[in-house]
Amino acid sequence: MPDISILMITYNHGAFIAKAIEGVLLQQTNYSIELIIGEDKSTDDTRKVCEAFAKKYPEKIKLLPSDYNYGMGKNFIRTMEACTGKYIAICEGDDYWIDKNKLQTQVEFLEKNTTYSLCFHDIYHLAGNRKTNSGKWDAPDTSDINYLLTHRGYITTLSVVFRAHDSVIEFLNKAVNAPFLDFFVYVAVAQYGLLKFFPKKMGVYRVHDGGVWSKIGLIKATEKMATGYRILFAQISDAQKEQLKIKYLTMLEDFFLNVGITNITISDIEHLIITETGIQPFMIEYIHQQTIEQKKLSFFIKKVSIKKLIYAILYKIKKRYLVA
Repeated sequence: MPDISILMITYNHGAFIAKAIEGVLLQQTNYSIELIIGEDKSTDDTRKVCEAFAKKYPEKIKLLPSDYNYGMGKNFIRTMEACTGKYIAICEGDDYWIDKNKLQTQVEFLEKNTTYSLCFHDIYHLAGNRKTNSGKWDAPDTSDINYLLTHRGYITTLSVVFRAHDSVIEFLNKAVNAPFLDFFVYVAVAQYGLLKFFPKKMGVYRVHDGGVWSKIGLIKATEKMATGYRILFAQISDAQKEQLKIKYLTMLEDFFLNVGITNITISDIEHLIITETGIQPFMIEYIHQQTIEQKKLSFFIKKVSIKKLIYAILYKIKKRYLVA
């Protein structure tokens, strides 16, 4: 039985899969590893590339057969079920690792710190040839299930390593149609321990037209997020449901802040409302109005220099007291 299983799902990643596998083979660690590739009957040469690597490294790589297209959720679960390691790392077929000590660093930490159940690290974003920071710099050094359920997403799938639990598979099987099973993994694992963040960039997330989230657009992405929250809401405790409501409202705030249309009505976003949460339409409309005001303020600050803004404020203060 290996110490670490790397879960890699892939579909039509012919242009990227070799880089992803090479990032795993790059690892220098004292722990034994296995790479489990769930190839989901791609229509390009993904499977051919995977077969070549599996033939060359049979002691490390196990390629799961696929006679038909499972879909992301079922493919993810069947690949995790094939993982036999004490720890599981995830790297999807269009992402890749760049630090040879990544697995050693993360597993060594978990071995020494038994109160932690998962650790993750910062990453780069890559769009075309342009590599940028991920924005994960604000992730806390240590977080827990309460933080996870109440804050914006701060964990990137390709960066996680966690302790294997049978209950994770059980949790995922109840959410096979969820559009983001990675977050369900974090929630399931966080029931057993703390989450550790490493600020070092040890991997790269690709932004490309074939990505599940990269190019689907804000509205469709928000709809998918709402679907996932609806499924998750039914599986967690009452106390955690109250926390998830905060994350859900935060998602809607992000939607209003980023969408280019300011005259959205409640009827336009009825498909985003999760009735099970008990959140009322007027609450959503309140967030909508507040974000419109934030946009106005942001526009004003960008157009007016700080110096002029300060002079204007001081002038109003002086005028007020002189009149009085």
